[in-house]
Amino acid sequence: MTFEGQRGGRDADDRRYDEQVEAAARRAETSAAWSAQVMSLTGSGSAQNGQVRATVDLDGLVTGLSVSDVVAAKGGRVVELAVQSAVHAAQEHVAEQTKELTTAQWGADSPTTHAVTGEIRANVRTPDPDEPTTGTRGTTNPGGRW
Repeated sequence: MTFEGQRGGRDADDRRYDEQVEAAARRAETSAAWSAQVMSLTGSGSAQNGQVRATVDLDGLVTGLSVSDVVAAKGGRVVELAVQSAVHAAQEHVAEQTKELTTAQWGADSPTTHAVTGEIRANVRTPDPDEPTTGTRGTTNPGGRW
């Protein structure tokens, strides 16, 4: 009911409400599209001049790995370090892609960007070549882990 002299009335309220609902629906669609893009990201990395290649998912878990016979012939320790390096590079790659997509969607300084990139960065593990490799019985295995 609108009284004479009252502005907008019910129709204006309905329009404002409809605009807010439409804006929320657009944000939800945008968020869902962004989420689908991020969830499908994979990262690639390599070591030993491309003779060791790794692919990881968004969580930094290895989904693909190849080691050439040339590198494999160098022994377990060389293979271990090369795999760690390739996986690390792949994790960095997926983290960078996530940051780019998130920044483009939400802005570089948004809390969402900071939270998402921080969470993904936590999955990036820097290999420590000086960390001793242990065998199944806790003994040092200078040949790497197999």
